[in-house]
Amino acid sequence: MPLPVPQPNKQSRAFSGLPVIGILTLVYFIAGKFGLLLASLHASASPVWPPAGIALAALLLLGYRAWPAIFVGAFLVNVTTAGNVATSLAVASGNTLEAVCGAWLVNRFAGGTTVFDRPQGVFKFALAAAVSTIISPAFGVTSLALAGFADWTNYGAIWLTWWLGDTTGDLLIAPLIILWSIASKRRWNRRDAVEVGILLLLLCVLSEAVFGGWLTISARNYPIGLISGPIVIWMAFRFTQRETATGIFILSAIAIWGTLHGFGPFVGEAQNQSLLALQSWTAVLTISAMALSAGMAERGRAEEALRESEAHVSLAANAANLGLWFWNIRDDKLWVTEKWRRLFGFAESEPVSFDRVLQVVHPEDRQRTKQLVQQMFEGGGGEYENEYRITRPDGSTRWMAGHGSVELDECGKPAFARGMSRDITLRKQAEDALRESEERFRTVANAAPVMIWMSGTDKACTFFNKGWLDFTGRKLEQELGNGWADGVHREDFDRWRDIYGNSFDARQPFTMEYRLRRSDGEYRWVLDIGTPRFAADGAF
Repeated sequence: MPLPVPQPNKQSRAFSGLPVIGILTLVYFIAGKFGLLLASLHASASPVWPPAGIALAALLLLGYRAWPAIFVGAFLVNVTTAGNVATSLAVASGNTLEAVCGAWLVNRFAGGTTVFDRPQGVFKFALAAAVSTIISPAFGVTSLALAGFADWTNYGAIWLTWWLGDTTGDLLIAPLIILWSIASKRRWNRRDAVEVGILLLLLCVLSEAVFGGWLTISARNYPIGLISGPIVIWMAFRFTQRETATGIFILSAIAIWGTLHGFGPFVGEAQNQSLLALQSWTAVLTISAMALSAGMAERGRAEEALRESEAHVSLAANAANLGLWFWNIRDDKLWVTEKWRRLFGFAESEPVSFDRVLQVVHPEDRQRTKQLVQQMFEGGGGEYENEYRITRPDGSTRWMAGHGSVELDECGKPAFARGMSRDITLRKQAEDALRESEERFRTVANAAPVMIWMSGTDKACTFFNKGWLDFTGRKLEQELGNGWADGVHREDFDRWRDIYGNSFDARQPFTMEYRLRRSDGEYRWVLDIGTPRFAADGAF
């Protein structure tokens, strides 16, 4: 009897995220209660609203399935604060829809949790936050006003407070949570840790000096309140987005505390007005610092990718015995690889320029090389190839093959050139040896008292000696290929063709007699002996 196969518990798997949902609900509720403690214009509208950032970060990290936690948390916050069950449901719906919409915009247009990797992503995130946070005050303020819990004459002020609190919550809290939830790729050393520690300490000291009542600061000497901003900018310049978001959060927390206690440059006649001014400044600082930090991170990744690319190219070039070079024509600066220096005999620290390279080019090739480069400049760029000799420091002469291209700027003038150089001395020596060997063969073949011919692998003849040409009275060009067959007697042609073709295909020697037309037009009987030639590896 077959045993029943146990099936996975779908219900337990579906609710495996319940503990996370419960914790998120509790965190949202506590943060919401804290935010409403700072509400002064209306009990349900606070200029400081961390739950908005918590909700947005949760949906980006956990997915849209976390929305019930936001809805329940928002409902509990509002039903225990002001309004009734109906208005609390409306507010909770607005808060949830706001977070879902914000997460969708960030996922769709800004790269999801990688939104802070590039400056464009930071600005898109800020735009998504500003747009999505319109939803919550639209639901909340309208429902409270319709139910009589908010004055219609104060609708605009409440709506603005609600919207700005949600927007700054997104800008300040969401990046902090997202960046600390993702593993950092930065490799920390002791020096970096000390530097970031000093910066955070300095940030706390300056923030306390401005917002802690250490200095007498008011709206009249407002610029003094900005002295802590450069510390955040420096953190964005030197460290990652995570440290930048942390610094902004610390500064914002101290600034909110100080403003509530009547310290700092943002203190106004009313608490709500003071916090709105502070939050506006915090939003601008956050966007600027995070965009700068993302830009520095992007630049770092580009430099790292460039270093890796250069390493790979150098490795491949060294394996292929290639020396690479890049010439900034405007500044007359020539960058070369280590392999290029070894090929040309330049020391590691020796400066390289085009004129200096021309000095090592062989005198017989120097002017031709210079003219070739000049023609490339005058001809509107393009690619070029050149083979030339150089004289190395030890006095030896080497053959080099150069391949390069010239690129123009927006005005059509040569801007820079890049290319490679390769030592082809062995190839040149082999070519010279081959030419000498062929010349010796031709000399011997032409002096032989017999007619000699050679063919390629395609059966077409590639060589006839002087004896053959003297006999037929024809030029070499007329005989090459299958042209010599015109002199075979018509009665012997088919037999000659069969023997030649079959022996050739079988790679076997042959001997045959046929009549061949002499230079005076008379046909003479000739004995033709063909022998196949094979390379050292046995190839025909």
